[in-house]
Amino acid sequence: MNILFVHEVDWLAKVVFDIHFLAEGVSLLGHQIYAIDYEDSWSRKGFFNLNRLKTSQIEGVSRAYEGASVCLRRPGFLQIPGLSRVSAFITHYREIGKTIREKAIDAIVIYSIPTNGLQTVHLAKKFNIPVVFRSIDMLNMLVPYAPLRPITRLLEKRVYAAVDAVLPNTPQYAKYVVRMGAAESKVRLLPFPLDTKLFRPLVDCSEVRQKWGIEE
Repeated sequence: MNILFVHEVDWLAKVVFDIHFLAEGVSLLGHQIYAIDYEDSWSRKGFFNLNRLKTSQIEGVSRAYEGASVCLRRPGFLQIPGLSRVSAFITHYREIGKTIREKAIDAIVIYSIPTNGLQTVHLAKKFNIPVVFRSIDMLNMLVPYAPLRPITRLLEKRVYAAVDAVLPNTPQYAKYVVRMGAAESKVRLLPFPLDTKLFRPLVDCSEVRQKWGIEE
């Protein structure tokens, strides 16, 4: 399958977390993975730097698992404070649509709301592609500007109600997305993916457990 992951943070600069593990883990199963991000850690090199309106593409990205491969597509935007996210709203819409057409996308996984959530849902419906939302945060609470949080909250409700499925990573987030408008029948708990090569017993502690009466 050709699967598109959509987020609104810097895929390369952000600490390795859920989206990297999930996308790259699916990649290792033999699927073609594409990702669209927003370079939120940008720094302007010129007054307008209009050249950044162009999309850049990075092949073979792997941050979580050796041997994984993600094709990262980064839509450009105006590197002007106050206009960067607004311009990204437009460029992301165009690039998501272009990626769907060029790469014959079979399914879409969204992690984001304000920058590209509604656009992704609209395009998924337009091209009849299943779209799921991966819930790992109360996104409106992450908005740094308090006046914008109610708007983000409304956008959350619209996206949760419109997607084909919501995949929260904890039972509490499952309850949260239902309160925010997701149909309970569409909510499926998907715990955080773990690398069993890292998270596994390394030392036999049976004697210590027996000494202190700790059961396995």
